[in-house]
Amino acid sequence: MANQIPKRQHYVPKFYLKEFATNETYGKKDKAQIHIYDLKNEEKSIRNIKTIAYEQYLYSPTNEENARSSYMEDKLADLESLMSLIWKDFANTRMGLSHSMKKGISLFIATLILRHPDNLYKNKEMKNFLYTDIMKHIPKGETKFTFSANGQESIMEIKDIENGLNASQYDESMFFIENIEYLSKTIIEQLIKKKWSIIASKEKVFITSDRPVVISNSETGLLGVGSKGVVISLPLSPTRLLRLEDNINNEEDLSEYPLNEGHAPFYNSPIWSNAYRYIIGHKDTEEVIDEIYNYQEENRIDFPREVK
Repeated sequence: MANQIPKRQHYVPKFYLKEFATNETYGKKDKAQIHIYDLKNEEKSIRNIKTIAYEQYLYSPTNEENARSSYMEDKLADLESLMSLIWKDFANTRMGLSHSMKKGISLFIATLILRHPDNLYKNKEMKNFLYTDIMKHIPKGETKFTFSANGQESIMEIKDIENGLNASQYDESMFFIENIEYLSKTIIEQLIKKKWSIIASKEKVFITSDRPVVISNSETGLLGVGSKGVVISLPLSPTRLLRLEDNINNEEDLSEYPLNEGHAPFYNSPIWSNAYRYIIGHKDTEEVIDEIYNYQEENRIDFPREVK
């Protein structure tokens, strides 16, 4: 009998969220709970990790035959199973990284970026924007337009763009799902090239969110993962945060830097502003928000822009 396709398909894996469990429930597998702040309802609560950061059949849409595929959900589950074997150590202790481990973690980060449901909605917005922009510059009555990509000139039919605007929900979902696999390869290449470092704290201070990968650029404002000046951050646990940035000296080792006392809000503020709906932590998230506000007021800091 075929495995039943899970109805709840998480875009932030449970094994990742476990590291931010409350002190009372940390390590209790299916009973792990986290503090959350719901930005939509402006409410705080304590929830089981199974009950947030998922959408129903996100990676298994129904096709015309009313059937669902488990292909992407299975691939993501396989990756999560592999990552879970090393994640507790990586998230909590100082350790070296082999090239294969760095490649695996890069794949995990790439999928965290690409599997988020916000990309599904952004794809639709981008198609509408491109169509509107293209039509502004095409003479009335034209049925084709010419464009350049990667140094090559191509011709496209206007009707193909219009058909894309009228794509079914299934086609929209499949485009989103296929991009998880297709685009991850390019992102992995860029991540491996970067300088990898850990910001380590003696105390539990870091938060995360339901969109945990933060991409910012205070240097140029460009937010492509390979753009000059881009910094990619991922909180690993309440005591460790991973940062990937320009590798000017071609460093290969994983560097570690102690967190300066009192400066956790500097790292937590971009995490907070990048959240999709939930701010997540091992302690009352309202306390963390107060710390961020106070830090901003005291230091008058304008934080780098994040991908939204």
